[in-house]
Amino acid sequence: MFLFRLLFVVVFIYLISFVVRNFFVRPFRQGYQERDQSSQAKRARQNEGKTSLNTNGQGRTHDNHQIGEYVDYEEVDDDDKAS
Repeated sequence: MFLFRLLFVVVFIYLISFVVRNFFVRPFRQGYQERDQSSQAKRARQNEGKTSLNTNGQGRTHDNHQIGEYVDYEEVDDDDKAS
């Protein structure tokens, strides 16, 4: 008798989970997927032909003087060395 009750409870829980998945979760998931696809297509149409620029910071241009080092140089005339 105990085995029959246990089997009945297991089958009942499986059926409840099956019904919940197929009649409640799946339609919501499909609705969200369709909404996401339509919004992505709409965004792609809106952004067509636009140019975007990624900047460092919040749109401010800045010079980083700590990159590299400054080297003084002097031009040498090649004609003076030939003599």
